[in-house]
Amino acid sequence: MMEIKKDRILVIGSLGALGRGLTTKLRLRYGENNVISSDIVSPEKLEDNKGIYEQFNVFDKERLRQVVEKYQVNQIYLLAAILSAKGEANPLFSWDLNTNSLLNVLELAREENIAKVFWPSSIAVFGEGTEMINTPQNGIRDPVTIYGMSKMSGEQWAKYYFSRYGVDVRSVRYPGVIDSLSLPGGGTTDYAMDMFHNALRDKSFQCFLEPDTSLPMLYMSDAIEAAIQIMEAPAEKIKVRTSYNIQGMSFSPEELANKISENVPGFEISYHPDFRQIIANTWPDSIDDMEARNDWGWKPQFDLSSMVDGIFNELKEEYPDSIIDTYSVKITSLIEAIRISFEGLSPKAISTAYPKFYQKLNLRLKEIEIDIEQKKGYNIEVSEDSEELTVLDQHIEELEEMQKEITGYKPEIWRVHKIIVEGEELRKKKSASKNFILGIVGGIIAGVIGGIIVTYLSKQVF
Repeated sequence: MMEIKKDRILVIGSLGALGRGLTTKLRLRYGENNVISSDIVSPEKLEDNKGIYEQFNVFDKERLRQVVEKYQVNQIYLLAAILSAKGEANPLFSWDLNTNSLLNVLELAREENIAKVFWPSSIAVFGEGTEMINTPQNGIRDPVTIYGMSKMSGEQWAKYYFSRYGVDVRSVRYPGVIDSLSLPGGGTTDYAMDMFHNALRDKSFQCFLEPDTSLPMLYMSDAIEAAIQIMEAPAEKIKVRTSYNIQGMSFSPEELANKISENVPGFEISYHPDFRQIIANTWPDSIDDMEARNDWGWKPQFDLSSMVDGIFNELKEEYPDSIIDTYSVKITSLIEAIRISFEGLSPKAISTAYPKFYQKLNLRLKEIEIDIEQKKGYNIEVSEDSEELTVLDQHIEELEEMQKEITGYKPEIWRVHKIIVEGEELRKKKSASKNFILGIVGGIIAGVIGGIIVTYLSKQVF
């Protein structure tokens, strides 16, 4: 059972993509009544108003103070921000929100002795002059967007408040964060989530970046874990007081499209770069996050393949028809992989070594193939307790278990296969030798008989 911690935490900007997931995770760790969510939306408009929620504008410092004092808050997660592409439409307001919201929180933390503050920065702080491959922690920061400028400024404010006033501010530079449960929020990396939705809905997508534009990315689950992990680390472990580099993976639109195509048959993508391509060109291809790994143990759990699997799993209910196609592709791939694993082995060797397994294997593969074909085209109900999806999940588990069994059985099957092949080769050699000898003997006999006939005929003539 998870230990409930005693801190009182305020999450500002809790209705954004990161805020929703982070608030949920924090409430599981610290207790529902110990985590106060807040945003500018009135409580009446919330679809799911679980736990404590306070409405206020982060520009209103006195209202912020009231909430902090009311709940005796000792940790703040400040997530309110306007992202890169959207920020370019209104740069002055973006600067105001992204910068002054942080200053309000930092001043309040100093005045109220808040124990810890989390504030996310971004890879947008980097610019064209920095190393694009494995961008180092202290790479050149020369941002070209108002979002990147505000984040670079914020990093210096965080460092200043720590060194000048002892305010324990902790930060990570998020790359593109991918989350299936939230709508795009105006970021340059939002194309990735758009691609999933369009693939499942229309089987096509127009990408606003060029196919080979590789950018650092992070699955939402890892993004949430990074925030909590750095906040729970001992203070002496936090050696970077601007913001830590982190990333989970790097991929291009083309690489993501190829992965999606493995799950969505017939998916097509076209490329129509716009102003966001200019922004992406100034961002790193990949990030060196060794300092975060070494200082406080950062380690992402998701790579591209596991992230794609996770997102398709999360989108089951939203796109039921496409999800059946996705299951079909995965199950068919597993069946094909199982059959390929027996290539080069004689069926006799398999049936001789493990007759019951071989019989069960062939029978179940055929049954599963028939079942998945029957489910295609049906309007089945897709929900967490969907009986149809439960059966498909069971098929996948069974096939994966078969793969494990085959791996264990293969050495013995190969041994029997070798004996059978060697035996057949020996029989062929013996048969060839026998035929050779019989040929020689037949030739000799034919010669003798021929000689006798010739002698006899000669006597008859003379």
